[in-house]
Formats: sequence, structure tokens, C-alpha cells
Amino acid sequence: MKEYRLIAVDMDGTLLTSDKRVAEETQEDIRRAIEAGKDVVLSTGRGLSELVDYREVLSNVRYGITASGGLIYDSWEKKSLFRAEFDRDLIREIFEEVRPEAPMVHFFSGHKSVVQSDQVHHMADYHMGIYQDMFLAKTEQVEDIYSAVDNYPEIEKINVYFRSKEDRSRHLERMNALPVTYAFSVESLSVEISPKGISKGSGLLWLCDYLGIDPTQTIAVGDGDNDRAVLKSAGLSVAMGNAGTAIQTLCDEKVSDNDHNGVGEAIRRFLL
Repeated sequence: MKEYRLIAVDMDGTLLTSDKRVAEETQEDIRRAIEAGKDVVLSTGRGLSELVDYREVLSNVRYGITASGGLIYDSWEKKSLFRAEFDRDLIREIFEEVRPEAPMVHFFSGHKSVVQSDQVHHMADYHMGIYQDMFLAKTEQVEDIYSAVDNYPEIEKINVYFRSKEDRSRHLERMNALPVTYAFSVESLSVEISPKGISKGSGLLWLCDYLGIDPTQTIAVGDGDNDRAVLKSAGLSVAMGNAGTAIQTLCDEKVSDNDHNGVGEAIRRFLL
């Protein structure tokens, strides 16, 4: 079997259980991998502020590909290694295109996660109710998201949460010509928007170059559409048991679901 040096793991639907915990057995498998000299890397659509609650249980995990590749972070040195950002004119164009459906808009700017205050209290309307407590605790809330964007000079990712599939489809029809990268959430009717060419896959390749690791010596584990690029970029792609049919078909291997330590299984079967 090929020797792999690094495993990149998605968080929601992958590393995290359905109630948003890192199971103790998963923590133990991660510990064993790191003690064996392997790199365990987060590969997540979350921003830095949304990782705070996991800082203690994942204190041995040094690198994070966050904001879907928009920001790569060294948690031991507490510094950003790479950061993408949108052109300011493009941000305004994106915001003008999303307005007609009146969705919930959310963006990341470094350590800040920014939302509109009147929307964050009604996240179930946008199929994001499971995240409401986290958003209330971790986000910076502004009165008007569309005008507040000018107060944040660097934005690496924009999330747009819709009320219906029809609203999302109309949005995408208008947005297709814009120079951005799209991904779709498994858990909600959302669209994740990143600068052109930025994805979890580009983040993995950047980090491999930084660490001197051949991408063929990496494993990626995921469950959703925003994992496609990293699954294609890694030497071995592993689908979670709870992943949809399209992701399972894309991947080389399959493990248990996120409530039965699928990440730990991937570590034990393929990394160690």
C-alpha cells in the first residue's frame, strides 16, 4: 500500500458528529496519527471564528484550510499563511446579484464572521437553524450587510443562504457569468462563493507545496459538494458513509458515516 503523509478532513458532516462534536474515538485516532509523524489538516468551509469551540480538542492539529481554501492558517504560530480576497468591484456586483431573492448573506474577513443582525435570529428560515446558536455567539452583527461590506477591506469568502431551491436557481442563473468559484452546501440551500480558482483543492495544493509534500501522498475525506476539488486534488479520495451518491462515486474509497468515526476509520485504514 502507498505511504501517505497527510490527511485533509472536512468538518461538518465528516469530522463532526451530527450534534457538532468531535467524538472521543476520533480524537484518539487523530492523536495516534500525529504521534506517528503524519499531518492531520482541517479542510473546511468554516471561517476562523467558527473553529474556536474546537481549539482545545483539536489543539494538536496545526494547519487549517479554512473558508474553503480562502485562508490557510497555522494554529500553533497563530498566523495566516495564505489569504485570498475578492476584488472590491466584484463584491459589489455579487451583492447586487443576490439582492432580488432577499437571502441571508454572510462573509468572512480574516478572524471575523459577519452577518446582518435581523437575519441571524431567524436562521431556520434559511435552513440553517442548527447553526443559529453558533452564529449568535461567534459572528459580528451589522445593521445592513450590503453597506457594511465597505468596512471590511479583505473578504475571502461569501456564503448566501436561500429560503427555497427556486430562489437559489434564479440566483445562479444571474451569477453564472461572474469570475468566481461556487460550491453547494449539503445541509442547506446555500451557495458558497470564493474568488476564482480558490477551493479546498487549491488550498491543499498550496499547503503541500509549503510543507514539501507531494500531493499524491495525501488523503482527503469529505461528504459534500464543496469537497469535490480537494477530493480530486488528493492522492486518495475517501467518501463518508453519509455522503451523497455523486460524492461516493467520485471517491476511491468509502468509510463509515460521521456518527460512527468515519474519519478515524480513514486514518487507521489508509494513513497508519
